[in-house]
Parts: sequence; structure tokens; C-alpha cells
Amino acid sequence: MFNSKYGLDKAVLEGRKTMTRRIIPEKLIVEYYDYDDYCNSIGLDGIDMSVTRKFEKEFFLEHSPYKVGEVIAIAQSYKDCGYDMELIIDGKLMYKHPGWNNKMFVKPEMMKKFIKITGLKAECLMDISYSDIIAEGIQYNIDAMTNLPIFMFPNGEEEFLDDRTAFRTLIDKICGKGTWHSDPWVYAYEFELTSNPNNHESKEIDWEQRRYEIAKDALAGIISEESIPGTDPFHYIDKDVSRAIEYADELIKHLKSK
Repeated sequence: MFNSKYGLDKAVLEGRKTMTRRIIPEKLIVEYYDYDDYCNSIGLDGIDMSVTRKFEKEFFLEHSPYKVGEVIAIAQSYKDCGYDMELIIDGKLMYKHPGWNNKMFVKPEMMKKFIKITGLKAECLMDISYSDIIAEGIQYNIDAMTNLPIFMFPNGEEEFLDDRTAFRTLIDKICGKGTWHSDPWVYAYEFELTSNPNNHESKEIDWEQRRYEIAKDALAGIISEESIPGTDPFHYIDKDVSRAIEYADELIKHLKSK
């Protein structure tokens, strides 16, 4: 949900960014004008009392993809989430999964950081206020030489003399050149960091993961047998692995029966 290149995701995690804007899709805007044309066709005086006239902001808010109170996962790579690289996910080791280094391939339910939508409004992009620009993550500092404010991207890169130029440049880099001057309708979401709503601790046990961990420990024990007097000092990897899996399966069977 948040761009990494300009430090937006880090700003969110550090609490420096508490707002985000999303351009309202052209399809929804067309739907509004079709709806508006219909309202006009039944009479400006509201002859058809079954239709309640809605104007742009009200219509757009009603169709917002996110609502106040909704909790949304912050996409991070599994590596950045702090997962053990030897966990099993989708039948493969975590560090071999594409989501290990790329947050585009992660599962929302596996994320550990979340935001909760606390406010929502629909407005044109250029209507953004100074306070909203700062809430969007634009940083500012006081120049030691001039004693004037300097504004920067959330990652601290590039310097600007005013807040609107900083935000305009950032939005054009993220959404495409000319976005600011096209002044599109946007959803402006306010949010706060919140706890994980999924409570992984109470979820069903991942028996596949448990089986792997038991077999791995069992194999280590089997291999170490060569140092124990009276045991066979020769090891055959296929037989050792089979024994480890048998131990794991038997223990899993016992645990499931409890």
C-alpha cells in the first residue's frame, strides 16, 4: 500500500506519516456523472421522491474501498517482518519464497504491522492543506543559515522551499508526471498504527511446519549417534532422512490425538 522508494512505508512504521491519498478511479467518476444525469432527467425539483440526490463527495465516500474503522495490513517482505528463513510457506522454505525479499508476493494474513482507518474525506488533490501535507509524511527542518523552513520527501531526499512544491513533486513521482496539475478527485485517508487483528497465537497449528521442525531436529540427533559407543558409525542419508520423518510423523500423530 505504501511506496518504499521514497520512504513512505518507513514513515508509516515510524508514525511520521498518518495520511495517504488515493486517486478516485475514472470508472467511478463516470458512474457518478451517469447517476447525476439520471437525477437531472427526473426533474431538478425532485419529482421522483424515491431518489435521494447525492453530490460528488457524498457519492464518492459511499463507494470508498476503505471505511473508517477498517484495519489494513502494511505490506513488508517476509524478511523485513522478521520471519525465520527456515519456516515453511506454500510448500517451500521461507527464504526461497518470492515474498522473502519482495513485498509484492506476501500474504496479508502473514503481515505483522497494521493501520486502522480513522478518518476519510473526498476532495480534489490541490485542496490539500498544510497540516495534511505534513501528515502525508513530508518532512521539514529549519535551515541553519537562513532560519527558513526546508521541506523534504519522507526519506529525507531532495529539498524544497515550500510544502506544496515538496508534495506536488512527490505525488508526480509516485503517480506519474502531471498528476498534480490534473487535480484529480482523491480519497484522503487518515490512519493510525494498530495491533494485529488476526492474533496468530490462537490460529490452528501449522502441522506441516511442525512436522518439518521435528524431522529436522530428529535428523540432527540421528547424525550425532556416531559419537555414541555401541551405535552404527555408518550413515546412509536416505535411511537417516526416512527415520527422521518416521519419528516426526509418529510424534505428530500422538500430538493430534491429545
